[in-house]
Amino acid sequence: MKEYKLQIIEELNKKARETKIISLRETAIECGYKHLKTQECLEIANAFLKNNNDYKMVRMMNNKYDSIFCSLTFLDKSLEFEDK
Repeated sequence: MKEYKLQIIEELNKKARETKIISLRETAIECGYKHLKTQECLEIANAFLKNNNDYKMVRMMNNKYDSIFCSLTFLDKSLEFEDK
């Protein structure tokens, strides 16, 4: 796996110890990457989830045109949300 992907995965792992909601986009931007292709996002997500079974992958979309990069979020499985 390429160095930039490993860097993002490492940062995601650090955030997993601190928070229950992690945005792929925010993490990548903090690492200096403004955009990732869909396949790169999925590779990073799969590697992260392989090491962090407590998290699940969801898309938090502002609109129906948001890309995987913009909307992919990792949520701790222990979080509970109220249904409206």
